[in-house]
Amino acid sequence: MITRWGLHELRFVAQTQLPFEVTMFVMFCQGSSCRHRVRGFFDGDAFAVRFSPPDVGAWTYSTQSDVPSLNGLRGDFRVRHAPLDERGPIRAVDRHFEHADGTVHFSVGTTSYAWAHHSSATRAATLRTLEGPNRAFNKLRFCIFPKWFFYNHEEPQSGMYPYAGAPPAQWDFRTFNVTFWRHLELQIDELRRRGIVAELILFHPYDGVPLKKEPRGRWGFDCMGGQEPASYDTANDEHYLRYAVARLAAFSNVWWSMANEWDLIACKSHGIRSPPPVYLERPSEAELLCYSSQQADVRAAFGNNTGQLWNHWLQFGKAEGRLICDRVRLNGPPTALASPVWDRLFQTLRSEDPYPRETSVHNWNGPSSVLYNHSRPWIDHISLQVFQPVDSLELTSRIVGGMYGQKPVVWDEVGYEGDLPHPWGALSARQMVDRFWQGLSLGVHVGHGETLLTPGLPDDEQVMWWSKGGELRGFSPSRIQWFREHVESRRAHFDFSRLQPWAEADSFGCDCSAMLSPGNFMLVYVMSDRPCSFHLPGASIYRVDAIDYWAMRRRVLAWRAQGVTRVERAALEALNLSGSVPYVVELRSRGIWSDNEV
Repeated sequence: MITRWGLHELRFVAQTQLPFEVTMFVMFCQGSSCRHRVRGFFDGDAFAVRFSPPDVGAWTYSTQSDVPSLNGLRGDFRVRHAPLDERGPIRAVDRHFEHADGTVHFSVGTTSYAWAHHSSATRAATLRTLEGPNRAFNKLRFCIFPKWFFYNHEEPQSGMYPYAGAPPAQWDFRTFNVTFWRHLELQIDELRRRGIVAELILFHPYDGVPLKKEPRGRWGFDCMGGQEPASYDTANDEHYLRYAVARLAAFSNVWWSMANEWDLIACKSHGIRSPPPVYLERPSEAELLCYSSQQADVRAAFGNNTGQLWNHWLQFGKAEGRLICDRVRLNGPPTALASPVWDRLFQTLRSEDPYPRETSVHNWNGPSSVLYNHSRPWIDHISLQVFQPVDSLELTSRIVGGMYGQKPVVWDEVGYEGDLPHPWGALSARQMVDRFWQGLSLGVHVGHGETLLTPGLPDDEQVMWWSKGGELRGFSPSRIQWFREHVESRRAHFDFSRLQPWAEADSFGCDCSAMLSPGNFMLVYVMSDRPCSFHLPGASIYRVDAIDYWAMRRRVLAWRAQGVTRVERAALEALNLSGSVPYVVELRSRGIWSDNEV
């Protein structure tokens, strides 16, 4: 049975010498409306076309192809209503996400870059974790291409590569390995059945180059058009994008991330222009220590010796564009003024996708990182890597406020709960959970990650969620689940298109970020232990709750507050909260809480 938003596949048999070079489209029509032109693809034993019908009723189709036996074929089918629990694909609407049926979607994601490339046992464990008792996440970010990086120097299981050829680098970039793609889409469908978005990372830099050990990359999937930016040819990249969209876009849970850390893929950097960095004449001691903290190699060599750090930056860092935690970082990375290679790839992706699915791109979070211009029409939501949210409050506030237009904002990467010898992979569980509540107070969706080591195992045998999936062992997921349940229980108030910064927050007397929703619902994230004086709007009576997000409970600070309500640290300590700073306060007017509420 063909249902609305489901996947309907047509298959056609034809003989041709170069099947992956065949051009085939199918036009799908309802009555006289023919708005869906879908590319076909070769699936090993037949040509296939996949279509996800957006509406119920009678449909017809007709084929167009440069192969005579595939041209001019016609047919019809009928689409029935989706099951009652099916809400349809997710799309960005203003500053929030919603399903095709209009239901608001609150994104709570996690990252497991290479889970689809590992053993069947590890993949099964990943799926069990996602559907287990702690169902914290409704999105999983992962790569189509395999990953060669810290703790993951190994070939994919069972020779599963996207192209015909032989590892490490003898590939035919015009001929796809159908077995790999069938395997990949099975993983996507497993996530769909569990109600989880599959955010597919189309390109990434983790192909050996960042480690400087293999100057041309391990497999070369990141730079299929050559290593030289000035002469980079996008033909193979575009061939790949056309095939990926044709095969995968009909899965209703697919989102596209054009790249992870797009600004680290040097071969595609031709023409990228950004405002020049602002260098300080003489950095302070604190700034030099910050520079050391961001560069693992520098920290290992010089530690906290500020004299040696200054000399190193003058000799190497300045020439390489390594900034010293300066104004550029505090105000956020600069936005690329031009990015012609990436723009062309985005144009191809968007022109090929008949729906189109949610699309974004992700940045590096380093001293010379550059943001893509998210105001481009093919960017649906804004994906950010924010390792130290406190350093990015101004940038995030400007983006949420419309710097790139009214689009949802997602902190897809905020560091990882773990114990790696790298700052990005050594967050405590409390720090990870804290980032979700801070993001919420800014009108931002937040993503999770975990990098916990298993004692005694060599690096490349480690099975960490961040890279290989498996099981989550940290203490943050259960608390993120509680966070998600809390937000979804107040879905009407946490609509990011309606939430606005609470204008009076600057007068509260404490460092905080705060959002207000029509109907007098407020959430405040407090970053200092100074007393906070909340100026409650109107003449309404408010209930004031402190949210103990570590112990997963709420504690009432005031049942019937009006006017100015003062919250002091002593009051929080008296409620036996699990840590008093930072903390979250929720304020609700009398119309949206009841006396018998716990």
